[in-house]
Amino acid sequence: MVISSDAQLLELNRQYLGIEAPTDVLSFQADELDPETGRRYLGDVIISYPRAQAQAEVGGHAVLDELQLLVVHGVLHLLGTTTALQKKKKRCGQCRRKP
Repeated sequence: MVISSDAQLLELNRQYLGIEAPTDVLSFQADELDPETGRRYLGDVIISYPRAQAQAEVGGHAVLDELQLLVVHGVLHLLGTTTALQKKKKRCGQCRRKP
């Protein structure tokens, strides 16, 4: 888990995903075993603190709450949940709530 800057997430987004924009969270799956403990190592989660701060302001909650959301979001990616699937679930949930 790394808390970093927009500049670093922009560079990682560009380098690994070919996207010319910063983002709030990136996840990189490893799916390896830790040689010391033998436990599964899922991978790395990198969060942009400035973006978390801005999103917390827009959402009207504390930056710590936003960071927690981004940690969960990043770990879900490590476990295989994709953004496209998340968007589809969100759309389905919105459709169900409409009268």
